[in-house]
Amino acid sequence: MAAEPDAKRAKVGEPIQILKEQSKAAKAYTMDLNNMLDKDAEACSLHSIVGKPVSVLQGLAALGTEALSARKVVTVQDLARWKFFKLARGLLACEATKDAGRRAEAADMNINKALDKAWESKSVAEILDAPVSALQGLTPDDDARFAKLHVKSIRDLGSWKYARWAEAICDLAEFESLDHASA
Repeated sequence: MAAEPDAKRAKVGEPIQILKEQSKAAKAYTMDLNNMLDKDAEACSLHSIVGKPVSVLQGLAALGTEALSARKVVTVQDLARWKFFKLARGLLACEATKDAGRRAEAADMNINKALDKAWESKSVAEILDAPVSALQGLTPDDDARFAKLHVKSIRDLGSWKYARWAEAICDLAEFESLDHASA
């Protein structure tokens, strides 16, 4: 039997190539952050969400945006990397390992550069229960702004869901493949 002409062979192979491309394009990614994000952002890439305003976080709304913008926190990434959230979260982690009454008399560690003078000699638990204005750089006005968001203490700030969401989005964005390629 004679070999098929090149033109016929190309036409036969064409549907297979089209099916392969359709299959690749139709790959279903089921990861979603719908409960974290406003509707407009649900289909966005993690990379694009990182640069969006904090108002993209579902439920944060105007009060949250106002409180954060007063501190120059505008984007999701700004919130994730915000030094006051990081301090509060770090203190929470330290509290989890605290061994009451076991501090050495000569211990000299401190976080004086992060705290107002009145709070420098306090225990981690006392600092966590302090208002956010105990952090050097935040004011009683910030206490009032953040209280409207149910953040009344440094402890609340360290576990604030919007900051944790922003942090998670930024952390995961580092591993996102925009072209959907695998490692």
